[in-house]
Amino acid sequence: MHLPHLHIANHRQFTKPGERAGRAVFRPHHMRDLKDGLHLAIGHTIELEFAGVARSQEPFAGQNLYRERGGGLLLNSWVPEEDLQFIDEPLLKPPKPTLP
Repeated sequence: MHLPHLHIANHRQFTKPGERAGRAVFRPHHMRDLKDGLHLAIGHTIELEFAGVARSQEPFAGQNLYRERGGGLLLNSWVPEEDLQFIDEPLLKPPKPTLP
C-alpha cells in the first residue's frame, strides 16, 4: 500500500540549487519508502542545502528538496521538506540597498 505524501507549503525560498538552507532534524513521515541506509540518519541534525523543487509528476510534487551539505548521513539522497524539522529560522534574503 502506498501512502500519499503530505501537501505542505515550502517554508524557505531559494534562487538556485546549492544555497545553504540551514540545519534540520531528519524525521521521515513514511518509513516504508525510506532508502536503504537512511534509517541511521533519523533524529540527527543535518546541515542542508537547497537541491530543487520536485516536479508535478514526481513524488513530493511542489516541495523543496534538500541534500546534505558536506556530510554522509543522507548518503547523497535528496529529501523533501515534509521529512525535515528545521531548527534554524528561515534564511531571509538581505534587503536590496536603496540609492540616495
